[in-house]
Amino acid sequence: DPVPAGGRELDRVPVITLGPATPDHAADLASRLRPADLAEIEAASGRQPADVLAESLDRALEARVALLDGRPIAIWGLGTLSMMFGPGVPWMVASPEIASVGQRFLRESRRQVAVMLGRYAVLTNHVDARNAPAIKYLRWLGFTFGVATPWGHAGLPFHPFHLTRDNMERAHV
Repeated sequence: DPVPAGGRELDRVPVITLGPATPDHAADLASRLRPADLAEIEAASGRQPADVLAESLDRALEARVALLDGRPIAIWGLGTLSMMFGPGVPWMVASPEIASVGQRFLRESRRQVAVMLGRYAVLTNHVDARNAPAIKYLRWLGFTFGVATPWGHAGLPFHPFHLTRDNMERAHV
């Protein structure tokens, strides 16, 4: 609703919508990533964020986007190492604006992880040991971490992380 002439908006709650991620969402978000996500993409792949996100969307079994007032602030998806056997490989990147919708996004994140675990009994991936926001978020979701070892294009320390369907059910009963 437009604000009437001479009026002003008070305590407007930003609108968050979720939906299928598109290449346009990925291209928009790639230029506005959190610095830690940008560094992680560079260390893992050595490639441009827009190219990595486009490929991730193309390979994802499912990819979703969170829009804040119509603009992408996070994209996540689920890939796999093997279509027949799994495990599922979750991924997510975000813009700094994700912090402004923290609690609402966190609640939805647990639901999204549950959907992923409905498809695969095990979820696993790697996270850059320097990416403190991602590590904190993944811990909150219930993922467990291995010791950081050299991984990816740059050979920097990355933690393997995983979550099983059984562990999530016990943690969030």
